[in-house]
Amino acid sequence: MEVKTCPVCHQAMYQKEIKGIHIDVCDRHGVFLDRGELQHLADEFKKEGFTEGFSNNLRVLWRPDIS
Repeated sequence: MEVKTCPVCHQAMYQKEIKGIHIDVCDRHGVFLDRGELQHLADEFKKEGFTEGFSNNLRVLWRPDIS
């Protein structure tokens, strides 16, 4: 798998998988999504109730120790 670099600082990013989407994360600059990924995530979260789905799934982005 290719390691992507942050477009801001050019450091290696890590990936987290949420709802089948591999989200690129830079510890310094946040989350980077590819085209269509935000819509896919929003559609998936709506199935759980948007607020609950959003908070239950995206919180793992800021806790690298959670898989």
